[in-house]
Amino acid sequence: MFHDIEREIEAKLIRGFRRIFEFDDQFRYNTNMGETGVVITPSFPDKEFPFKVPHIVIAEIGFDYNPEFSLSNNFYSDLAHNGIMNYGTQHVSTIPYSASLICLAEYDMSRNLANRAFYYASFRAYEYLSNILKLNLKGISKSPTSMREQYPEKIFQTAVNIRGVANYMVTKTPFNYLTANESSSIDRLGEKFNDIKQNISIKDDTNDEND
Repeated sequence: MFHDIEREIEAKLIRGFRRIFEFDDQFRYNTNMGETGVVITPSFPDKEFPFKVPHIVIAEIGFDYNPEFSLSNNFYSDLAHNGIMNYGTQHVSTIPYSASLICLAEYDMSRNLANRAFYYASFRAYEYLSNILKLNLKGISKSPTSMREQYPEKIFQTAVNIRGVANYMVTKTPFNYLTANESSSIDRLGEKFNDIKQNISIKDDTNDEND
């Protein structure tokens, strides 16, 4: 099964900040576009959609991976199969990542929205994001506010930058594996050599990306 690391991090951030802003007094999030005080989305809005309602765009997700310190090391446990106690091994894999919450709004509302997002991520909702959603936050910073568009309205953007670590469990098995106690070539059935499993499963409840 293919694991899209970027999509999984994006889904967690959207899910988390939508939930957090449901309780905000100034930028309250609502699934009803006619009532919401902020739009939290993974994509930049169309030009036809005005910024009367501020936006938080989850973007610029990047990550880094060093297999030498995960697949080759970081042993977690042996994996038994059909009575063979050391048939495979499990390893812990940590992937540092970064992401930006780009706050777009008219005038000083961009700055105000970014300051609230920073406060929630750093203090008020840190444990929810870092521990419950398993984003494992390691650093949060706020960038200066800058002009994005001047016409027809002055639109500003302010980024809140997040750094964290994504954790995965990697299962390594031999090049030949057992099926009904018979050794089969891994290529014959098109099986992967390594089975990647997340420690915590993610349910993507963001629905439409452009909500």
